Amino acid sequence: MPERPVLHSAARGPDRGSSAVSNKSLTWAWSQNLKPAPKLVLLALADHADDSGLCWPSLVRIAEMTGIDRSTVTRSLATLEQHHLIARDRSAGGPGKSTRYRIGEQMQGAPVKQVQETPDTGPNRCERSHNRCERSQKQVRHAPRTIRNPQEPPERERKRAHPLPDTFTLTSAMQAWGSEKFPAVNLQQETEKFADHARAKNRKLTDWVAGWRNWIRQAHDYQQARGSSAPHVAPKQISEELF
Repeated sequence: MPERPVLHSAARGPDRGSSAVSNKSLTWAWSQNLKPAPKLVLLALADHADDSGLCWPSLVRIAEMTGIDRSTVTRSLATLEQHHLIARDRSAGGPGKSTRYRIGEQMQGAPVKQVQETPDTGPNRCERSHNRCERSQKQVRHAPRTIRNPQEPPERERKRAHPLPDTFTLTSAMQAWGSEKFPAVNLQQETEKFADHARAKNRKLTDWVAGWRNWIRQAHDYQQARGSSAPHVAPKQISEELF
Protein backbone atom coordinates (compact mmCIF):
# COMPACT_ATOMS: atom_id res chain seq x y z
CA MET A 1 0.00 0.00 0.00
CA PRO A 2 1.27 3.54 -0.71
CA GLU A 3 2.45 5.45 2.32
CA ARG A 4 0.10 8.04 3.71
CA PRO A 5 1.26 11.64 3.27
CA VAL A 6 2.45 13.38 6.39
CA LEU A 7 1.94 17.07 6.94
CA HIS A 8 5.23 18.83 7.63
CA SER A 9 5.29 22.37 8.86
CA ALA A 10 8.11 24.77 8.19
CA ALA A 11 7.09 26.80 11.22
CA ARG A 12 6.17 24.41 14.01
CA GLY A 13 5.23 25.36 17.52
CA PRO A 14 7.98 25.46 20.13
CA ASP A 15 8.79 22.56 22.37
CA ARG A 16 8.34 20.17 19.45
CA GLY A 17 8.74 16.58 20.61
CA SER A 18 10.85 13.89 19.06
CA SER A 19 10.04 12.44 15.65
CA ALA A 20 8.77 9.25 17.33
CA VAL A 21 6.25 11.22 19.36
CA SER A 22 5.31 13.23 16.27
CA ASN A 23 4.77 10.12 14.19
CA LYS A 24 2.68 8.59 16.95
CA SER A 25 0.47 11.69 17.09
CA LEU A 26 0.05 11.68 13.35
CA THR A 27 -0.66 7.95 13.30
CA TRP A 28 -3.37 8.46 15.90
CA ALA A 29 -4.82 11.38 13.94
CA TRP A 30 -4.85 9.32 10.73
CA SER A 31 -6.77 6.54 12.49
CA GLN A 32 -9.75 8.77 13.32
CA ASN A 33 -12.71 8.24 11.01
CA LEU A 34 -13.54 11.83 10.11
CA LYS A 35 -14.90 13.87 7.27
CA PRO A 36 -12.19 15.57 5.15
CA ALA A 37 -12.18 19.04 6.73
CA PRO A 38 -12.02 18.00 10.43
CA LYS A 39 -9.44 15.35 9.60
CA LEU A 40 -7.15 17.83 7.88
CA VAL A 41 -7.41 20.17 10.86
CA LEU A 42 -6.63 17.32 13.29
CA LEU A 43 -3.61 16.32 11.20
CA ALA A 44 -2.36 19.90 11.20
CA LEU A 45 -2.63 20.03 15.00
CA ALA A 46 -0.89 16.65 15.33
CA ASP A 47 1.91 17.92 13.12
CA HIS A 48 2.46 20.82 15.56
CA ALA A 49 2.04 18.87 18.82
CA ASP A 50 4.88 18.50 21.35
CA ASP A 51 5.57 15.55 23.67
CA SER A 52 2.50 16.26 25.81
CA GLY A 53 0.19 16.79 22.86
CA LEU A 54 0.17 20.58 23.19
CA CYS A 55 0.32 23.05 20.30
CA TRP A 56 -0.86 26.56 19.51
CA PRO A 57 -0.93 27.19 15.75
CA SER A 58 -3.05 30.15 14.66
CA LEU A 59 -6.18 29.81 12.57
CA VAL A 60 -4.32 31.42 9.69
CA ARG A 61 -1.56 28.81 9.98
CA ILE A 62 -4.04 25.92 10.07
CA ALA A 63 -5.86 27.35 7.05
CA GLU A 64 -2.58 27.63 5.14
CA MET A 65 -1.61 24.04 5.93
CA THR A 66 -4.97 22.50 5.13
CA GLY A 67 -5.96 24.69 2.20
CA ILE A 68 -9.42 25.41 3.64
CA ASP A 69 -10.91 28.74 4.71
CA ARG A 70 -10.92 30.00 8.28
CA SER A 71 -14.66 29.55 8.80
CA THR A 72 -14.35 25.86 7.88
CA VAL A 73 -11.34 25.56 10.20
CA THR A 74 -13.40 27.04 13.03
CA ARG A 75 -16.29 24.63 12.45
CA SER A 76 -13.91 21.70 12.22
CA LEU A 77 -12.27 22.62 15.55
CA ALA A 78 -15.73 22.75 17.15
CA THR A 79 -16.49 19.28 15.77
CA LEU A 80 -13.21 17.87 17.09
CA GLU A 81 -13.79 19.39 20.52
CA GLN A 82 -17.38 18.18 20.61
CA HIS A 83 -16.19 14.61 20.14
CA HIS A 84 -13.34 14.98 22.67
CA LEU A 85 -10.57 14.58 20.13
CA ILE A 86 -9.04 17.92 21.15
CA ALA A 87 -9.30 20.29 24.09
CA ARG A 88 -8.97 24.07 23.72
CA ASP A 89 -7.64 26.51 26.29
CA ARG A 90 -8.13 30.12 25.27
CA SER A 91 -6.88 31.61 28.53
CA ALA A 92 -3.24 30.59 28.22
CA GLY A 93 -1.62 30.32 24.85
CA GLY A 94 1.86 30.19 23.54
CA PRO A 95 3.70 32.97 21.74
CA GLY A 96 1.29 35.48 20.23
CA LYS A 97 -1.42 34.45 22.71
CA SER A 98 -2.85 31.86 20.35
CA THR A 99 -5.38 29.32 21.57
CA ARG A 100 -3.64 26.32 23.12
CA TYR A 101 -4.77 22.92 21.90
CA ARG A 102 -4.25 19.56 23.52
CA ILE A 103 -4.70 16.63 21.21
CA GLY A 104 -4.56 12.88 21.72
CA GLU A 105 -5.73 12.77 25.32
CA GLN A 106 -6.98 9.30 24.44
CA MET A 107 -4.04 8.66 22.15
CA GLN A 108 -2.90 5.50 23.96
CA GLY A 109 -5.17 2.79 22.63
CA ALA A 110 -7.81 5.29 21.58
CA PRO A 111 -10.71 3.73 19.65
CA VAL A 112 -11.46 4.93 16.19
CA LYS A 113 -14.40 7.32 16.22
CA GLN A 114 -17.08 7.88 13.61
CA VAL A 115 -17.67 11.61 13.68
CA GLN A 116 -20.35 13.53 11.83
CA GLU A 117 -19.28 16.94 10.70
CA THR A 118 -20.92 19.90 12.41
CA PRO A 119 -23.79 21.33 10.32
CA ASP A 120 -22.74 24.22 8.16
CA THR A 121 -23.98 27.39 9.86
CA GLY A 122 -21.02 29.63 9.10
CA PRO A 123 -21.14 33.05 7.42
CA ASN A 124 -20.29 31.53 4.03
CA ARG A 125 -23.37 29.31 4.10
CA CYS A 126 -25.59 31.97 2.51
CA GLU A 127 -23.08 32.51 -0.27
CA ARG A 128 -22.88 28.77 -0.98
CA SER A 129 -26.68 28.47 -0.88
CA HIS A 130 -26.92 31.38 -3.31
CA ASN A 131 -24.48 29.67 -5.66
CA ARG A 132 -26.46 26.42 -5.51
CA CYS A 133 -29.68 28.35 -6.19
CA GLU A 134 -28.06 30.14 -9.12
CA ARG A 135 -26.88 26.82 -10.57
CA SER A 136 -30.38 25.39 -10.21
CA GLN A 137 -31.84 28.38 -12.03
CA LYS A 138 -29.34 27.93 -14.85
CA GLN A 139 -30.31 24.27 -15.14
CA VAL A 140 -33.97 25.26 -15.38
CA ARG A 141 -33.21 27.92 -17.99
CA HIS A 142 -31.18 25.45 -20.04
CA ALA A 143 -33.63 22.57 -19.63
CA PRO A 144 -34.70 21.02 -22.93
CA ARG A 145 -37.92 22.44 -24.27
CA THR A 146 -40.93 20.29 -24.98
CA ILE A 147 -40.97 19.28 -28.63
CA ARG A 148 -44.19 20.39 -30.30
CA ASN A 149 -45.96 18.28 -32.88
CA PRO A 150 -44.88 19.86 -36.21
CA GLN A 151 -48.38 19.30 -37.60
CA GLU A 152 -49.96 21.26 -34.75
CA PRO A 153 -50.10 25.02 -35.36
CA PRO A 154 -48.45 27.30 -32.80
CA GLU A 155 -50.62 28.62 -29.99
CA ARG A 156 -50.76 32.11 -31.50
CA GLU A 157 -51.83 30.68 -34.88
CA ARG A 158 -54.67 28.55 -33.57
CA LYS A 159 -58.13 29.76 -34.53
CA ARG A 160 -60.14 31.55 -31.92
CA ALA A 161 -63.88 31.87 -31.70
CA HIS A 162 -65.16 35.04 -33.39
CA PRO A 163 -68.52 36.52 -34.38
CA LEU A 164 -70.10 35.75 -37.75
CA PRO A 165 -68.33 37.81 -40.44
CA ASP A 166 -70.39 40.44 -42.24
CA THR A 167 -69.31 38.87 -45.53
CA PHE A 168 -70.73 35.45 -44.67
CA THR A 169 -72.81 34.26 -47.66
CA LEU A 170 -73.82 31.05 -49.38
CA THR A 171 -70.81 30.27 -51.56
CA SER A 172 -70.73 27.99 -54.57
CA ALA A 173 -68.83 25.36 -52.56
CA MET A 174 -71.45 25.46 -49.79
CA GLN A 175 -74.23 25.32 -52.40
CA ALA A 176 -72.67 22.25 -54.04
CA TRP A 177 -72.26 20.47 -50.70
CA GLY A 178 -75.83 21.20 -49.56
CA SER A 179 -77.43 20.29 -52.87
CA GLU A 180 -75.63 16.96 -52.89
CA LYS A 181 -76.26 16.03 -49.26
CA PHE A 182 -79.67 17.58 -48.58
CA PRO A 183 -81.45 18.50 -51.81
CA ALA A 184 -84.81 19.02 -50.04
CA VAL A 185 -83.46 21.87 -47.88
CA ASN A 186 -83.82 25.46 -49.07
CA LEU A 187 -80.16 26.41 -48.65
CA GLN A 188 -80.54 30.14 -49.26
CA GLN A 189 -83.40 30.46 -46.79
CA GLU A 190 -81.62 28.40 -44.10
CA THR A 191 -78.43 30.37 -44.60
CA GLU A 192 -80.28 33.62 -43.91
CA LYS A 193 -81.91 32.09 -40.80
CA PHE A 194 -78.53 30.83 -39.65
CA ALA A 195 -76.91 34.25 -40.03
CA ASP A 196 -79.80 36.12 -38.37
CA HIS A 197 -79.80 33.76 -35.40
CA ALA A 198 -76.00 33.95 -34.94
CA ARG A 199 -76.00 37.77 -34.98
CA ALA A 200 -79.04 38.06 -32.74
CA LYS A 201 -77.48 35.78 -30.11
CA ASN A 202 -73.99 37.23 -30.60
CA ARG A 203 -72.66 33.72 -31.14
CA LYS A 204 -68.95 33.04 -31.62
CA LEU A 205 -67.47 30.06 -33.46
CA THR A 206 -64.02 29.14 -34.69
CA ASP A 207 -65.37 27.73 -37.99
CA TRP A 208 -68.56 29.30 -39.27
CA VAL A 209 -68.78 27.12 -42.37
CA ALA A 210 -68.74 24.02 -40.14
CA GLY A 211 -71.44 25.64 -38.00
CA TRP A 212 -73.52 26.32 -41.10
CA ARG A 213 -73.24 22.68 -42.19
CA ASN A 214 -74.49 21.56 -38.77
CA TRP A 215 -77.44 23.96 -39.14
CA ILE A 216 -78.33 22.47 -42.52
CA ARG A 217 -78.13 18.94 -41.09
CA GLN A 218 -80.46 19.94 -38.26
CA ALA A 219 -82.89 21.53 -40.72
CA HIS A 220 -82.94 18.34 -42.79
CA ASP A 221 -83.47 16.15 -39.72
CA TYR A 222 -86.35 18.37 -38.56
CA GLN A 223 -88.02 18.14 -41.95
CA GLN A 224 -87.64 14.38 -41.95
CA ALA A 225 -89.15 14.15 -38.48
CA ARG A 226 -92.21 16.13 -39.57
CA GLY A 227 -92.62 13.85 -42.56
CA SER A 228 -92.80 16.77 -44.90
CA SER A 229 -90.61 17.77 -47.80
CA ALA A 230 -91.57 21.41 -47.41
CA PRO A 231 -88.62 23.63 -46.50
CA HIS A 232 -90.21 24.66 -43.23
CA VAL A 233 -87.93 24.58 -40.21
CA ALA A 234 -88.51 25.59 -36.61
CA PRO A 235 -85.60 28.00 -35.99
CA LYS A 236 -85.89 27.89 -32.21
CA GLN A 237 -85.46 24.14 -31.99
CA ILE A 238 -82.57 24.09 -34.43
CA SER A 239 -80.79 26.96 -32.70
CA GLU A 240 -81.05 25.30 -29.30
CA GLU A 241 -79.60 22.06 -30.65
CA LEU A 242 -76.87 23.76 -32.63
CA PHE A 243 -75.72 26.39 -30.16
